[in-house]
Amino acid sequence: METLLLVSVIALWIVVLINLLLTLRMVQWHRAIKESREQEVALEQRPELVVGEAAPDFRSRLLTGASVRLENYQGRTILLLFVSPGCSGCRKKMPQLLRLSMLAKERSGVEFLLVSAGSSAETYTWISALREEDHLDVKMPILVEVPRTSEFLMRYNPRGFIPYFCLIDEQGIVQARDPLDAGVWPRLQQEWEGTTPQRILSRRARL
Repeated sequence: METLLLVSVIALWIVVLINLLLTLRMVQWHRAIKESREQEVALEQRPELVVGEAAPDFRSRLLTGASVRLENYQGRTILLLFVSPGCSGCRKKMPQLLRLSMLAKERSGVEFLLVSAGSSAETYTWISALREEDHLDVKMPILVEVPRTSEFLMRYNPRGFIPYFCLIDEQGIVQARDPLDAGVWPRLQQEWEGTTPQRILSRRARL
């Protein structure tokens, strides 16, 4: 009888502990969902760069290790192209983007810079895969920025869209910023490809 009672008590405590663990897991799950929703709301409320105003300064590092700032590109029109090593859509678009980077430089003087939202190791692996598996030679400069800790990304791509672009003219003025394929991107692409009249970038109505 005593043995049966002891087994019953032990079984009861096991049930209590299991229920406690399940309750804690549910609390953690609800907390994670709440934090995720709060982060989404915070991202949606972050202001994007204002077209027509000066681009904020940034500090970043090239994949080669060299430090760069916006002032390093003073007097040059640059297009920051935000991508991620884990973005399959970015990889699919790379052949087109590499071709556009050459056309944009040749026809409009626009220099493309990749901004990788990943570590240097992840970016190296991605670039190697593009070269070895997709036979793509990425010659444009590559900036490396780690999400969540990058002030550059929070200022220039506050909502974390990937792929995303920001066009800055030679005076340091933001001329466009949008997710790729949205906004004025199709117009810019047509200009660089020579399928529309030149000098979209010369008109204030451009962006």
